[in-house]
Amino acid sequence: MSGLEGIANIVEKAGDGLAKIFSPSRIAFTALRVSICSLGLVAPLLVFAADAPFRWPESYAITYSQTGYGTPLLNTYTKDGPKARNDVLGANKRLDTTIFLLNEHKMISIANGITHESALSFKYPSGEPFPTVGSWEFLGTDTLKGSPALKYKVSNDPARHDPSKPMSYFFLWLSADKKIPLRMEEAGMIREFSRYVPGPQDPKLFSAPDNTEEH
Repeated sequence: MSGLEGIANIVEKAGDGLAKIFSPSRIAFTALRVSICSLGLVAPLLVFAADAPFRWPESYAITYSQTGYGTPLLNTYTKDGPKARNDVLGANKRLDTTIFLLNEHKMISIANGITHESALSFKYPSGEPFPTVGSWEFLGTDTLKGSPALKYKVSNDPARHDPSKPMSYFFLWLSADKKIPLRMEEAGMIREFSRYVPGPQDPKLFSAPDNTEEH
């Protein structure tokens, strides 16, 4: 191993250590190739990117249609701190609802007019329409339904990526002010966002109906 290769290994280990110290929810790590330039310098392995252009707030509601993965769906995801609700309307026009009460370790499922309440024994599954932690690449301006938009390519968080697997990514369109998600595309799946309401949500949305059965 040459001296320059040894330096590259040191830089790589230091980058791995920093990735563990700094929270990936605050900092996105972008991996770069280690190369030796003509001056004998080692290029940095990791660069610290700015915060993502868009992040989900603590409380919000969003509605979107989804096509490309099996049955087309109309989904409304509502989050208010440790409480979340997912309403899915499928092609059969049946509404299935799942409510997660993280602080109470409860999950409430509502389907066909029947409500079941059970313990939330597994890790709370994120219902967010797309992750915001990762590597963001700005691809330029675009137009969606006559309105200006900003297009991004969002890749896996390099600090959490399994190097044995291909790096996954999706394309995301935001409003010109970066405050509203408009569209997402990933491997043939398309999500069109039609309603986004940030801020506190109605507490009644997270209450179980009177006919709830406990299990």
